[in-house]
This record gives sequence, structure tokens and C-alpha cells, in this order.
Amino acid sequence: ANSFDTDIISTSTGHFTRRAAAKEAMTKCKNNGGSACKIVFAYHNQCATVAQPMNASGPVNITYQSSSTIEKATQLAISDCSENNNGKTCEVFYSNCTAPVLIR
Repeated sequence: ANSFDTDIISTSTGHFTRRAAAKEAMTKCKNNGGSACKIVFAYHNQCATVAQPMNASGPVNITYQSSSTIEKATQLAISDCSENNNGKTCEVFYSNCTAPVLIR
């Protein structure tokens, strides 16, 4: 979840439903001071990364990506972030993987 008016980003992981994950992310966002929180990215059974330009001042475009591995998601996020921010050098500031769960 992201609150664009305050640049607050909140995450959740380990939930069995998108609804439960979204609820936790929204609650965290609001509890951290976000007043316009919105779900901006969701993933399941994958790895996800969030990247932003390094040492940037002013408005920036944060990039969210997912893929089968952290390495692939990182590569995609950094590339997209740089492209979306006029070629600035970007860095990943959040990464996580959700493990598939076998349900019988």
C-alpha cells in the first residue's frame, strides 16, 4: 500500500488471501500516517522488489516488480526505475519472496 501524499509505503506477507494481505498493508499504511493509502502492487508465489532513485530530491517514480527470483525481480525493478526516472541510478529498498504452500 502506498500513500502518495506522504510517500508512505507499507507491505504485508504470509497471507493466504489477497484480501487479508491488502487489509494488513492498508492498516500499516494508515497507522504510519498515510491519509490516502491505496493498494498499488500485489504478488503471490513470487519474489517482489521495490526500487527508487538513489539520492534523489523532488518527485520520483517508485517501481514495483515481481518475478520468480529476487535476482530477476531486482534486475527488472532497477531497469524500470532508471527508465521511469530519466536514467537516474536506482536501488532496491524492499524485497521479499512468498513461498508456495502445498494444500491437500
